[in-house]
Amino acid sequence: FNEALHETARNFGVSFTPRQLNDYRKMQERLRRQTFELRAGVNKTLATLRRRGIHLGSVSNIDNDQFSQMLTISGLRKSFDTFLTSEDAGSCKPDQIIFLKALEQADCSPQEAAFVGDSIQQDIAGANRCGLHSVLLWSRPNKRPKASEISPRHTIHNVPEILNTPLFE
Repeated sequence: FNEALHETARNFGVSFTPRQLNDYRKMQERLRRQTFELRAGVNKTLATLRRRGIHLGSVSNIDNDQFSQMLTISGLRKSFDTFLTSEDAGSCKPDQIIFLKALEQADCSPQEAAFVGDSIQQDIAGANRCGLHSVLLWSRPNKRPKASEISPRHTIHNVPEILNTPLFE
């Protein structure tokens, strides 16, 4: 993350001091703690999936420090079997590498796995390229996803709906 900030600053002809970077990170962490909310039904849905014996993995396009903080804030650390960040994968969604590494962690094939995400361009595109069952979490009730060549296999509007898809029944 710091490298990305430095590169962005260079592109604008400025630079950050180590103190400025540290202050920025602290501000981000403070804002996350103040504004973070789990989507409705997450804890109950994850517990139900675990009872059904489903391996649960989390794949994120953030670095380890940010991800660790999010797990602490959300209280979800014990809800998942495996975790993969873009920092550990050396890759970001929608690149296939991060999805393939997640499949390796789960010890399953793409046909045996589903990927639930809320970004068509990052989550669904990458999952589709790897042959995973893609599920779009679309939480904009007054707007439909734009028709495009990137289509999820399933679309849900809230987290508990995943329990009613053929993949998880």
